[in-house]
Amino acid sequence: MANLNSTSASKPHHIDTEITNLTHLCAREICAMINEVRAAGRNPEKHPLGFLHLPLGANGFGTGLYLHVWTGYGSAQSSYNEEPIHTHTFEMVSRVLIGGLINDVYDVVPDPESPMMRCSIQFSDSGSVRQPVEASRAILIDSEHVRAPGIYSLRSGTFHISRPTSELLVTLMSKESVDPHARANVLVPAHQCNNAQGPKWFEQFPSGWQVIDEVLKRLSDYEN
Repeated sequence: MANLNSTSASKPHHIDTEITNLTHLCAREICAMINEVRAAGRNPEKHPLGFLHLPLGANGFGTGLYLHVWTGYGSAQSSYNEEPIHTHTFEMVSRVLIGGLINDVYDVVPDPESPMMRCSIQFSDSGSVRQPVEASRAILIDSEHVRAPGIYSLRSGTFHISRPTSELLVTLMSKESVDPHARANVLVPAHQCNNAQGPKWFEQFPSGWQVIDEVLKRLSDYEN
């Protein structure tokens, strides 16, 4: 059963369709998609926030399916980097395959007294640049704990943070309706937002296949 946050109350019809599509994918089909990517010679990538990112059947404007993997949460070897409150320039539906996460949703409002700054993100081949917009503060409006095989969705432009609650977290994300002209936003301390260089964009990470092999094993066990 999909558990949608309050920002999705008026979700478009295609969000319902993507929820249905993700729900009906079995572990065997997901493993087959992963193995097709490997056979094609493509590698996992390291997301700026630390998790592994593997496109599965992506198409125009970056839409499609993506496998995301966080490892070692709560340990010194964790792949999780504490992420800022941020938005996306697309609509997404995400199914938790292994483990769990907490998805917090915020309203970000102007506040000239706040030490935090809302910044827009400009991406380039060399990385990203945070450009200041206005001093702002975040108000928590929803918090959802999603465990496998749960599903959650986010509308484009929604401020949120997703945090793993398990040592291994694996999600399958469907990315839709990308706006190529929109910019993502983050809320960070003001000193981190004065045209500061942000994290680099996706980097090839061939050794990530070792982690994904463990994911394949776990998914195969679920199928048997």
